[in-house]
Amino acid sequence: MNDVIISTSVVYLLLWCNLTVFGCPDNCDCSQVEGQSGRILVNCTGKNLTNFPTSLPNNTEYIVFVNNPDLTWPSYVMNESSWGTVASIVFENNHPLKNLTIEYISWLSSLKSLTIRRSQLVWIENALFGSLPNLEHIDLSINPELEYDVIFGAINSSNVHLGILNISMCNNLPKQTILQQKHLQNLSRSPIKVLDMTATNLFDITPPGLSYFLPEIEVLNISHNHLKIEYRILCDIANLKKLEIFDISFWNTPDLFYRVERSPDVTSVNASNVVFKTMPCGLKCFPLAESLRLFYFHHIRWSSAESPSISKCISKNSMTKVWLNNNNYRIFNGSIRGGDQLLLMDMSQNNIEYYSPEMSFYEPLLQVLDLSDNQLHKTEDHPTFTDLVHTNKYMQYVDLSNNSLSRLPYNIFSHSQQFVFVNISKNLLCSKLNLNITSPWLRLVDLSHNKISYLNEELRTTFDKAASSASSDITPRRFNVSDEIPPIDWSTLTLDLSDNPFQCACDFVDFLLWMKNTQVTLHNFETYECEYKGKMTRISELSVSDIRRLCDMEFNNVLFTVLVVPFVIIILAISYFILRKSRRSKINQIVCHYKSSEQPKYVAFVCYSHHDSEFVLSDLRPELESRLAKDLSRSDGLLCINDRDFCIGEPIEDAIVRSVLASSMVILIVSEKFLDSQWCKFETNVAWTEKKPILMIFRQKIETDRLPHLLKNIYNKHVRLLWSGERSSLIDTLYKSMINQL
Repeated sequence: MNDVIISTSVVYLLLWCNLTVFGCPDNCDCSQVEGQSGRILVNCTGKNLTNFPTSLPNNTEYIVFVNNPDLTWPSYVMNESSWGTVASIVFENNHPLKNLTIEYISWLSSLKSLTIRRSQLVWIENALFGSLPNLEHIDLSINPELEYDVIFGAINSSNVHLGILNISMCNNLPKQTILQQKHLQNLSRSPIKVLDMTATNLFDITPPGLSYFLPEIEVLNISHNHLKIEYRILCDIANLKKLEIFDISFWNTPDLFYRVERSPDVTSVNASNVVFKTMPCGLKCFPLAESLRLFYFHHIRWSSAESPSISKCISKNSMTKVWLNNNNYRIFNGSIRGGDQLLLMDMSQNNIEYYSPEMSFYEPLLQVLDLSDNQLHKTEDHPTFTDLVHTNKYMQYVDLSNNSLSRLPYNIFSHSQQFVFVNISKNLLCSKLNLNITSPWLRLVDLSHNKISYLNEELRTTFDKAASSASSDITPRRFNVSDEIPPIDWSTLTLDLSDNPFQCACDFVDFLLWMKNTQVTLHNFETYECEYKGKMTRISELSVSDIRRLCDMEFNNVLFTVLVVPFVIIILAISYFILRKSRRSKINQIVCHYKSSEQPKYVAFVCYSHHDSEFVLSDLRPELESRLAKDLSRSDGLLCINDRDFCIGEPIEDAIVRSVLASSMVILIVSEKFLDSQWCKFETNVAWTEKKPILMIFRQKIETDRLPHLLKNIYNKHVRLLWSGERSSLIDTLYKSMINQL
C-alpha cells in the first residue's frame, strides 16, 4: 500500500534538476521541474528557516518545507503576487502547528496539493478546506491528536476536485472511533479515489457506508485498525465497484470469518430519517469488489485455534495480486477463483500443511507463488503434492523455502516453460534430489541451507542447459510481475548451493570438477567448503590435481585397510592367545604349588569389592567369626579377608590363588560394584575352576540378565541369599549354610 500512496515530499524531490532559477529565496534551492518547462520547485528542506519566504520566483508551483525546527506557519497573509501560483506545499516536521485557521491559508488561492505531516496538528477551522476549492490532494498523516470530527469537518461541498485524502496515523487516541454518516456526507461531493485511514483506531462504519457516499474509491487502506466485522460492512466494501487496491493487513479482529458466516442477510437501512437503497450481497463469507486488483490481507491476529479457509470466501473479482501472509492458516483448500487474472499469491509465514492443487487449476495465469515458511513437509507424500504448481504454464517464481521438505517430486517444475526463479532453500533436501526443469528462462535457483553433499549428473546437465540458454542471444520475454521477484542477471544461470555439507571424496570428484568448470554462476562459491586431509577447506582453493588426487588417497586408504588392518588383527590375536596361555600356565603353577598343602587353613574365603568393605568388616565378619570360634573351638583360620590375611609383598594373583585353595568354601558378596571389579572376577574364576563350594550373597537386587556368564552359572547351581537389610536373619541363614558345607 505504501508503494501506491507515496509521500508528496518524496515525489517532488525526485523532480529536481540543476538549473539556476532567478529570485530564489535565501537558504533554499530552486530548480525547474523536469518535463514541465517554466514551472519552479522551491526546496527548503533542512535549511534552519524561521519564517516563510516573502517572495518567490515567478511561476513557482511547488514548495517544500521539511525538517526546519524553528519554522512556523505564518499567521498573516503572504504576498499573493508571489504565492498565488503555488499549487503544492509540503510542511513536515517543522515547528509544531497546533491550530490551522482560514486566514492562515486563504492566500494560497491556487493550491491543489496540501501536505501537513508530523506537525502535531490538533484543530482545523470548520470548512477550512472549502476555502481552497481547487484542492485535489490532502495529506494530514502522522498527526496523532487530530480527530475524525475535525478532519471531516474541515471538508465541505466546495471541494469538488478532492481525489486523494491521507489521514493515516491520525486520531491515535485511547478510544475506538466510528466513521459516521456525518463524516462521509462531507466527502460526498468530492470524487475521492484514494482514501488512506491506516492506524486511526477505526472501529465501525455506520450505514449506508463507503459505497454510498464514496463510490469512486479505487484505493482503500484501513490496515492496522480494530474494525469490527459485520456482514453489512463487508458488503459495503464489496459494493465499491471501482476498488482496485484494498489493504486490511494487520487487522486485529479475531474470528473474522466465523462471525461473518453467522451474520444475517443485509436489509434496507434507515439512518437519520433517510432511506437508502438496499445493496445486496449474496455471499455469506468474504465478498470483495469485482474490480479488485491488489488485495493485502496479512498479519491478521486470529484467536481461534483453527484459522478459517479463506479460499472459499474470496471470489468473483479481478485481483491480480493477493497477500495472505502471516495469518496462521493451516489448510488452504479450494481456490480463490479470481476470474483467471491472478498473477501473484503470497501465502508465506503461515502454518500451511496442505495447499490444494485446485489453486493451480483455477488460476492458470498465476506467475508468482510464495509458500515459504510453512509446514508443507507434512503432505510431501500426498499424491496431490506433485500438482502443486504442475498445471501452471506461466509460473515464473515459486518459493518453497523453509518447509522442512526432505524430497520433491521429479516433475513438480516440469510443466511451466516460464520459470525464472525457483527457491527451495532452507529445507532438508539431500543429494537424491532430481528436478526436471525445462524452462529456457531459468535464471536463479536457490538450493542453499539443505543437506546436499553433491548434485547428480542429470541435475548438473539440466543446469548446464539452462546456462547455455541464458548465454544465447534469445531476447527475454516481458514479465508482468518482474517487480515482485529478485533482480535477475539475464546473461547467466545463478545457482546458490551455500551452506550445504559437501564431501571431498572420490565418489564426488565429477561434481567437484563440475563446480570448477561449469558456465553456471555459483553464488558465493568462494565460501563452499568440504573436509580435505582432515580439515575444512574451501573448494575454490583446491586445484584440479588436488581433486583428482582424492581417488588416489582413497585407493591408498582401501589398500591399507585390505592389507595392513587384517595383518595387525592377526598379530593382536596371536599376542592375546600367547598372553592368555602364559597367564593360565602361571596360575596352574601356583595352583599345583598350593595343592600340596594337607588341610584347608580357612573356613571360608570372602570375595568382595572394596566398595563393600564396611558391610563385610562391620556387619558380616565379627558375628560369623564369633560363632565359628565358639563352635569350632579355635580363634584363627576362620575367615580369609584380603585386607587382613594377604601377605605383604606377595603378588596379588598368587595371594588370591593361595587363599582360595586354602579355604573350605568361598563367599561371594555380589553388588553393582562387584560386577565391575576385575579382581572379583578373577577370584570367582579361581573358585569355580577349583570347584570350591560357593555361597552367594546379593547386597541388592540384580537382574540375572546383567550377570556375566560365569556368575549366572553359579547363580543357578549354588546357594544364594538376598540381603533384605536385617543383619541377624542374614547371619543365621549364612551360618547354617556354612556349617552344612563343612
